[in-house]
Amino acid sequence: MVKQAYLNYFLNGETEYKDFSGRHSIYQETSFAAKFFLKNDSGHPPINGILAASSNYIFYQKLGILGDIESYHLFNILSATFLVFIVSLFAKQAYGNLAAVFAGVSLILYPLFFAESHFNIKDPAEAAFYAATIWAFWNSLKKYEWRWLLAAAIFFALALGTKFNILFLPLIILPWLILRDRRILNPLRVISKLPRKFLIMLFAAPVIITVIFFLSWPYLWQDPINILNIFLYYKEIGTGGLGQPQYITWGGFNIFPAVWILTTTPPIILFLTALGIIAAFRRRETEKTALLFLLWMLIPVLRVSLPGSSIYGGVRQIMEFIPAMALLSGLGAVFLINLLRKFPVFSKSQNLILPIFIAILFVPRGLSGAQKANIPYWGNSFGNAYYQAVGWINQNVQPGSKVGLIQGTRVNIPSSYFSPEINFSNSSWSGINRWGEYLVELTHQGNEIAYPFAWEYINKVLIPVYEVKVDGVPIAKVWKNDIENSRAEYREEKDILVESVKQSGNFLTIALPKDSTVARIIVEFGSASNCLDLNSGMIGTSSDGVNWMTEPEKLTDQQIVSYPTLEKGKIQYIFPARQAKFIKIVTDNEKSCLFQNPKVVVRGFKV
Repeated sequence: MVKQAYLNYFLNGETEYKDFSGRHSIYQETSFAAKFFLKNDSGHPPINGILAASSNYIFYQKLGILGDIESYHLFNILSATFLVFIVSLFAKQAYGNLAAVFAGVSLILYPLFFAESHFNIKDPAEAAFYAATIWAFWNSLKKYEWRWLLAAAIFFALALGTKFNILFLPLIILPWLILRDRRILNPLRVISKLPRKFLIMLFAAPVIITVIFFLSWPYLWQDPINILNIFLYYKEIGTGGLGQPQYITWGGFNIFPAVWILTTTPPIILFLTALGIIAAFRRRETEKTALLFLLWMLIPVLRVSLPGSSIYGGVRQIMEFIPAMALLSGLGAVFLINLLRKFPVFSKSQNLILPIFIAILFVPRGLSGAQKANIPYWGNSFGNAYYQAVGWINQNVQPGSKVGLIQGTRVNIPSSYFSPEINFSNSSWSGINRWGEYLVELTHQGNEIAYPFAWEYINKVLIPVYEVKVDGVPIAKVWKNDIENSRAEYREEKDILVESVKQSGNFLTIALPKDSTVARIIVEFGSASNCLDLNSGMIGTSSDGVNWMTEPEKLTDQQIVSYPTLEKGKIQYIFPARQAKFIKIVTDNEKSCLFQNPKVVVRGFKV
């Protein structure tokens, strides 16, 4: 929404949407125009979003040759294509045509890049601008050409306006410059020998970057001090908590990024990259380009591995390391081919035989191995699997059917993806009442469990009607929440006899005759002048009365639509087929009205 709001502001100078005649994007929400974001923006900078919105404006709103969502994705494809071009050209300039071919192939076939380039609007673009900055700066040093340095400054500004990752670029460039020429340790001497135009551009570059960054973000126009909020945002997501405690070792270092990369990178790319690293130390180069590639690959990974840093969602947040790995892979392929040609058996081979043989080794790996090893975030498609699930729903469900997400929102699936005959709304969720709505959600490892009852219920009680599978592993599922598509043991509810109801302090304990599969409990209670209203509470269950499990959702939480857990004089709580002989309701006060003549009804399944 913010991208469309800012684009409209730049094109028309308007802080609100005034003319909605003709086509307009679903992301042009009248309540979220520039007027809103000028005061309430936060998070990542908007340049990449504005460019994607421009693609939508041209190819959907004006020309109508692409769909609303597809026109945004065009920007993803173009930025990814630009990155492949930069990497291939960089490899060609540095090490020749063979390096260019294998670097390009390694990048294109890198699973994370290939997938993200189709739907991720930020990270592939950041990687492209990041790579273009390094490439342009590398070229500028050949003859100290100021135009190349200007290009590097512009690409740096585009990267900064997409994501702040580029601010760590000096950690790559400065060590490389020192390795390239130790005279840089005496900067005054180096500066005195630079061409005048190059020197002027060197000092002008920070100004150019700052101006482009500031002009591209109207949020900063209101108060430049807002930039502090953005730095705070990056600090929180970069150090706000580690999601992989099992990978913390060596005094706090997080080896998850390295493990993830080693596990998910195709073996042939790992092999060629390793050879490229060997070649980087063996080659005698004036420009030390191979060492630049090595620093470029290692520094982003090291940055998120240091004690106190954090990363989530695999390593997509540091995708800028992938172009460097591809470049090293290209160098490794050249190194390998030159090495093999020293042996008699290969010395007389045609020029293309060895490259073709190596290219055949670029065989993709499967997802099932990652699932068995329980690699964090296996199967994460960052929402792409929704598309296949929605396609199945549009083709197979009855017109007028209700569809909802288990924990996602309309941001996850645009309404325009559904057939007009489908009623898409999360208010359709009926839980254990089973009113027949369809539910869809991603099922990859690491998917945040925002609604514990909902997830446990659908996984335990319902049978999926459709699964999106990759290598036999489901990464998204569709369920129909009705009796017919429930597992046989959970199809019929019955009343369960209540053996006793006892108060002790601030909790009420309900005992059943035997361990039962509990579906729901309803407690009605009176009120008196000397009791206190029940405002909150917790539910616990036990099979032996000694070991208790506290249900994750409190009494105040809304487990399903139109089914409040806590009302005046009434508690309703539903369980995901929980085994229990005892149920405990813990209140906030022992004088709660809950203890005024409570009448308890427990229902369960005939298991």
